[in-house]
Amino acid sequence: MMMMMMTMMMMLLLDRQPVYAEQVQPVDTEAESLLQYIATFNELMTAGKYKQAATHAANSPNGVLRTSATFQRFKGPSQLLH
Repeated sequence: MMMMMMTMMMMLLLDRQPVYAEQVQPVDTEAESLLQYIATFNELMTAGKYKQAATHAANSPNGVLRTSATFQRFKGPSQLLH
């Protein structure tokens, strides 16, 4: 049984496609994407586009904008109800 499991694991490993450096997103690029996402949210808030900002925050990657601090930013503007 153990030999069969090892054989299956080897087959799976050998069947994998090689991963090339250009296919892996560097951490810096991911961080830059998150920062750009936050910048877009800030632009929407500054422009008074609160509904779009709320949707943007709700869909934020890794929940980066689904925080109590973000929620607090919506408490001030009276335009949110419009």
